[in-house]
Amino acid sequence: MIEESGTSGVVYDIQRMSTCDGPGIRTTVFLKGCYLNCEWCHNPEGKRRYPEVIPYLNNCTGCKKCLDVCPTGALVTDPLTRKVLFYDTKCIACELCIKACPPRAMELHF
Repeated sequence: MIEESGTSGVVYDIQRMSTCDGPGIRTTVFLKGCYLNCEWCHNPEGKRRYPEVIPYLNNCTGCKKCLDVCPTGALVTDPLTRKVLFYDTKCIACELCIKACPPRAMELHF
């Protein structure tokens, strides 16, 4: 948590040795709760102020163990592709899918 002048922010990631966005090497601090809605945003996981599950479905092996433990139906199988789909509006960040996922295709971002 960072606090300055009566404001506070929740740090969800610190990236060292950043060189992608311009010349030089720097440390980038990512904060939760960004109220801007930039079209080019590369960090949508930082928009909400509360913890949320972020799926990395490219890492998904299709074991579907996450489907068995999800209490809200936030994870379902697409009937056409048979791949796992994630509905973030149904997710309550209970972390059960994270614990059940062998390839670590889900992460909790605070």
